[in-house]
Amino acid sequence: MSNINRILNQEITDAVGEFVCRRHGIPNQKFSGAKKMNIDIKKVNIDAEKVDIEKLFRPKVAGYVTKLRDELKDASYFGRSDIVRILNIKPTRASAIIKQLFDYGIIISVEGHGKGKYRFKKNI
Repeated sequence: MSNINRILNQEITDAVGEFVCRRHGIPNQKFSGAKKMNIDIKKVNIDAEKVDIEKLFRPKVAGYVTKLRDELKDASYFGRSDIVRILNIKPTRASAIIKQLFDYGIIISVEGHGKGKYRFKKNI
């Protein structure tokens, strides 16, 4: 019985290995559970140039952006109501600020959490 289990385990391991090879574009090679696959992944440049908020916006809006960044840096996403609450401004002004931030590429839209949800880019 152990011989059959060993053969089945090897066939399953080979099937999974072949799937992984095809998925990651690795040349078709026999996969062995004991060996590690050598997948060269390029590292992302995390030292991207930071945005200079004071140069992009007028002083009042730059203050808003700085306050938002400090308050929402740990949030996974935020919406207009969060901006209204934090900055104590009206929804129309919050929408205008969101549009400016989005146009300058400081925030990006988030999918899967409802309409009008955003997050700051990592390099701000």
